[in-house]
Amino acid sequence: MHGQLVASVPGLGQQQRAAGREQVRAARKLVEPPRGSDAEVTTTSEVVVVQRCCQLAGSVGQPVGGPLEADPLRIAQPRAWGQACASLRSQRLLPRSRLPCDAALLSTTIVKEAASSQSPARLEILSTHRDKAVRAAVAQNPATPTPVSLALLGDKHFLPRYGVAENPDPRAWAVALQASDSGVRVMLAQRQDLDARTIQVVLGDAEREVRQSLAWSTKHMAVLARLARDEHKLVRADAALNGALSEDDLELLARDRVANVRACAAQSTRLRPETVLRLAQDRSYMPRYEILLAPPDRRDVAEFLQHDTNALVAHLARGRLNQRLPEG
Repeated sequence: MHGQLVASVPGLGQQQRAAGREQVRAARKLVEPPRGSDAEVTTTSEVVVVQRCCQLAGSVGQPVGGPLEADPLRIAQPRAWGQACASLRSQRLLPRSRLPCDAALLSTTIVKEAASSQSPARLEILSTHRDKAVRAAVAQNPATPTPVSLALLGDKHFLPRYGVAENPDPRAWAVALQASDSGVRVMLAQRQDLDARTIQVVLGDAEREVRQSLAWSTKHMAVLARLARDEHKLVRADAALNGALSEDDLELLARDRVANVRACAAQSTRLRPETVLRLAQDRSYMPRYEILLAPPDRRDVAEFLQHDTNALVAHLARGRLNQRLPEG
């Protein structure tokens, strides 16, 4: 069986084949749990086996007995290494449940390094790793240099780009604000720890999706006051749904010129009684419908709307009356 594994790797001489068989036997002892045990393969054992695969494939691996780290960036013959990994799986030296690509065998180790490394040079190298999870971890690392973060903004996959917005370092926020992908700025606007300067830039963003993201995520009353007066109706609607909005601004949105905004304001339980009655007489059916759904339910509102011109509103009002609603 071991001979089949070593024979499947091209470019090995007789002595290398013999040494390879010994390495595979050693790797098998590390990987296989004791008989009768349900223990899983440890990460260290997996790294050792991958290291042996690198050596069998003729790559620049560590010598036997050396450090257990094996860096995928140093693999010189990835195709041959992949064949060795496939042979190991076929002989149950590696679990079949692992991801099929060879880079995934070390992804956990490399991702942890990318997330915790403090070396700018190392982070720059890992930012070009072929595994998107590694590049995303670099983007989220507070120690990542600004030029590297800028380069990751142009990544072909969204995870590294979004990772820049998830970085807790304000320097990374300044980079994320420069992203041409509005999704990165949307992710940034969802953060609860943004400083005043970043919030000001987000408030002036040209894309309404970015301002919308800020409208439903922020807890700052002053920021919501500006968003409640935003030029776009969807931004004002999201601000109306935010529980941190002041009562005065909520009343302002309940009188908005757009019916959808008034309907969002009608969903609040903090409206004044006279505002509730006014929304029950709104010219659009949307606020009238939402005012029936917003607790606490009021019998006087349901009685008023039970004969509404809109069949959906009237049906809902009659259903509310059958629930023994409290008087207004």
